[in-house]
Amino acid sequence: IPFEQVQTNGAWSVDREVFHPWFTQRLYTWGIHDSLAFSFEGRGLFMVFSYGKQTALLEYSIDDGPWQTYAYERIWWLPEENFVNTVKFADDLPYGQHKFAMRMRHGDQDGFTSSECKILKIVAVQ
Repeated sequence: IPFEQVQTNGAWSVDREVFHPWFTQRLYTWGIHDSLAFSFEGRGLFMVFSYGKQTALLEYSIDDGPWQTYAYERIWWLPEENFVNTVKFADDLPYGQHKFAMRMRHGDQDGFTSSECKILKIVAVQ
């Protein structure tokens, strides 16, 4: 899903990705309550993130359902940033049109220091 199809709220930007040469751009924010939304067609949704100790916790909703929290695995050796992780938000939806919304929350667990969000790729699964 192209970043241009994502509706953002807050201090989002589309920047050139310089740490991972297999990605050309990233969708980036640092705002604690920044959010995004988009529609997609398929049965599942995955996103590739560049994350680390500065990464926000993510709250998300699919098809206006209840908000859920995705908390990255918080490993002690995790770098401050730029560790690539693929997140599965869904892979068992009925095939068709779906809505996705996500908002950031401060990563306020021990050893985690910020609210960054760096999305490298958004993929709808057919």
